[in-house]
Amino acid sequence: MSRILVIRGDDEIDYPLRNCLENFHECFFVSDSAIALKLLARNKFDAVICSAYYSAGDVYAFIRGLKRDDKLRMIPLICVTCERSSLASRLDRLTATTAVLMGADAFFSLDEFCDQKDIPSCKSCTKPLCNLSGLRNEIEKIIERTTRQFK
Repeated sequence: MSRILVIRGDDEIDYPLRNCLENFHECFFVSDSAIALKLLARNKFDAVICSAYYSAGDVYAFIRGLKRDDKLRMIPLICVTCERSSLASRLDRLTATTAVLMGADAFFSLDEFCDQKDIPSCKSCTKPLCNLSGLRNEIEKIIERTTRQFK
């Protein structure tokens, strides 16, 4: 069981990753990157997942802060987004490229792993307990690869 820190927006009460990860990993959810950096400095985490558009701060500033810290830079950082509009799709490509260039290990749209393509965002989805098992598998592969690499 991995320890995963998830940074999400305040408005994401029923965050889809909660259902995806919580029964399989020890997850900590925060809504502020400053709090996340403090937790990371004091605790061991196997991965960090950051909502690409969380409302409490700038995801790029967080990536920069995490990757500049010698003790934290080896922790895999995964950016995700829940939006499903055509604008979000165009922004996702730009955001994904920028996030990866800055040091994120991966960028995923939850849309890639959900069969509810007609719903505008995960926040408006009425499907109970979407498990996003494909996304969880991708996250676990990144954690496993990083763990093997730095042992």
